[in-house]
Amino acid sequence: MRAWFNNARIRAKILVCAIAILVLVGTMSSVVYYGIVASQARDQLVERANAIIISTDALQVHLINTELAFRSYLLTGDKLWLATYDKSNREYDGEFVNLQALMQDDSQQKEQLRQIDLGVQGWRIYVHQVGIDLRKRLGKRPSAASDAFIATGLRGKQDYDGIRSRLVALRSAEAQLADARRQEAQLSALALRVTLLAGTLVVSVLCLGTLLLLASNIARRVGRVTWAAERIATGDNSVRCDLPDSRDEVGLMATTFNSMADIIQQRTADLTSQYTVVEAARCAAEASHAQIAEQLAVIDQQQEVIRDMSVPVLPLLASTLVMPLVGALDTKRLALMQEQALHALEHSSARQLILDITGVPIVDTQVALGLTQLVQAAQLLGAHVSIVGIRPEVAQALVGLGISLPNIKTFSTLQLGVARALAAETRANDRLARQSVN
Repeated sequence: MRAWFNNARIRAKILVCAIAILVLVGTMSSVVYYGIVASQARDQLVERANAIIISTDALQVHLINTELAFRSYLLTGDKLWLATYDKSNREYDGEFVNLQALMQDDSQQKEQLRQIDLGVQGWRIYVHQVGIDLRKRLGKRPSAASDAFIATGLRGKQDYDGIRSRLVALRSAEAQLADARRQEAQLSALALRVTLLAGTLVVSVLCLGTLLLLASNIARRVGRVTWAAERIATGDNSVRCDLPDSRDEVGLMATTFNSMADIIQQRTADLTSQYTVVEAARCAAEASHAQIAEQLAVIDQQQEVIRDMSVPVLPLLASTLVMPLVGALDTKRLALMQEQALHALEHSSARQLILDITGVPIVDTQVALGLTQLVQAAQLLGAHVSIVGIRPEVAQALVGLGISLPNIKTFSTLQLGVARALAAETRANDRLARQSVN
């Protein structure tokens, strides 16, 4: 059984434990239910006995009322007492029917009740009816009451005492039976409480033991697998689940875990060897990266020099600078052009700048805007800018685009621009000479 329980599936183990608990609870419930049913049956018997006692007492009261009304009529001759007599008889008959219904299941009690009924019927016929008829015939004679009493006294007393003694005996028997059943009910209730308490304790202990067995069987092994998984997580790839062989879910999980641990250990070893190779390759790559970085730095420096040389500022005269532009002018080259020109004007005494755009293939709106901005910036520094080298196709393009170059001196060739600059410098020198002579 233990081997089967260890190898059974967890669902089967839970089902077996649940069935065992249900059997225990069902057995306990059956015992309690049987005790409750028996107690209810005894309570019904006690209630029936109490009802018989009450009915018997009521019959005695009705008999007393009947006898009292009968004797009162014999004494007084008043017919009102006959009405009371008839009413008491009817009440007696109604209660007698109720008592018969209560004793329907007990043949011995039914026989006793039949004997009582026979005695009552004889008492009514041979005593009461005779006495009432005699009292009616005597009428108002002075000795009517005494004669009627004498005629019915002895027989009436004997019959009444016999009926009453039977009723008292019946009541006493029912009272004793009720007391006995009441004691049985109390003992049964006490036994039921003891049984319920003891059964609850036993069932609770057995259920707890069953659940503990199930929990220990599953939780202990799951805890072992968890411990091994935690060791694997910390890097100890040599740990394994040392559980006994089992075919349930936990056993299969342990087997699978051990297989997984073997694979992890093998792959870890493979990764370690691969890591060594990768680390060597990484070092070589870092060395290559450093070399490439140095080469890129040199290239950046060379590109910086090339950018500076792409927009050179050349001193033509003491007061004139020339900036020849070659190639397409994009946004970056325009910004560099402005920066180089303004920087040269700031650090020299020149106040004229000749922009040679002979080598610029296209002059569009963006290039014209850049040239205009340069002219305005140079004017702020106190210099004048001239543009030379505007070819016919460039002029047509500017006109077609609707671009104007206001306040900018333009020349078709560099020679014209240089000649104009020389003439301006000669005039400036002559002016200075005259001022020195004067």
